[in-house]
Amino acid sequence: MKVKFFTASSLLIATLTSATLINPAHAETTSSTDNHQQTTQSQQQKTPKIDKGNNVKPVEKKERANVILPNNDRHQINDTTLGHYAPVTFVQVQSNEGTFIASGVVVGKDKFLTNKHVVDATHGNPRALKAFPSAVNQNNYPNGGFTGEQITKYPGNADLAIVKFSPNDKNQNIGEVVTPATLSDNADTNQNQPITVTGYPGDKPLATMWESRGKITQIQGEDMHYDLSTTGGNSGSPVFNSRNEVIGIHWGGAANSYNGAVFINKDVQNFLKQNIEDIHFSNSDNNDDNDNNNGTDDNNNNNNNNTNDDDNNYDNPDAA
Repeated sequence: MKVKFFTASSLLIATLTSATLINPAHAETTSSTDNHQQTTQSQQQKTPKIDKGNNVKPVEKKERANVILPNNDRHQINDTTLGHYAPVTFVQVQSNEGTFIASGVVVGKDKFLTNKHVVDATHGNPRALKAFPSAVNQNNYPNGGFTGEQITKYPGNADLAIVKFSPNDKNQNIGEVVTPATLSDNADTNQNQPITVTGYPGDKPLATMWESRGKITQIQGEDMHYDLSTTGGNSGSPVFNSRNEVIGIHWGGAANSYNGAVFINKDVQNFLKQNIEDIHFSNSDNNDDNDNNNGTDDNNNNNNNNTNDDDNNYDNPDAA
């Protein structure tokens, strides 16, 4: 299968040295009706299918490529419906240029988080974005598919967007077929802490979930860097701490240097709380200090079945 990458050359991520006050009221929101994408109820509830065609391209920003680093500890997740893996979501965006792939994470009854540069590929049509939570592969998506209904972009520089989804053909919401992820308040998130990035990289078989492990190397404002490896298609992947709470949303990296994410600091948290009424943040003061480095049961259960990165090299000629 020919696999290519999304590009978005104009979007820059600001590295902030202090907190920036953001007015959530200034967030840019696009819905299907804004663009005259009127459909019947039966069409709205039609469950999408994964596009397995030859013109499938992972999403990536040209100036912020996803990077394979010396720390290339990537493992396939086979039991994608277990624990914190379940809300991790395979994304397809259909456009005139082809079908683009990316990642996201469910955080509310009908909403998930991804990148601005992912939703930009919809060209203002939320229904062009399809989401498949817990996808196992291109033939197995145990929680079905969902169609975008509304897009809300973070009003600051951070590469972050919220997508609201229509119910499926069983009238289920995306956050009802999987348990939405818990987000960290990040009060105790620091440099050198162990993390994982979990998503759907484009250099692997289509719609297979992979986890990459590493540690935080820098946090500054809304920007977080780390030493683990990712590729195109990982855009929008959740970054988990050792308690399997989301601390950031992956956006890309700098060649031979680092990969990075939108760090969910107080400004980002305020934006999310104002736009996702049922979003759940943990309180770090109540967390168990005995939590270990990604040693939770759902991680350990998957390790026995994981496929090492080195064992699966797929020739995707257009992959970065």
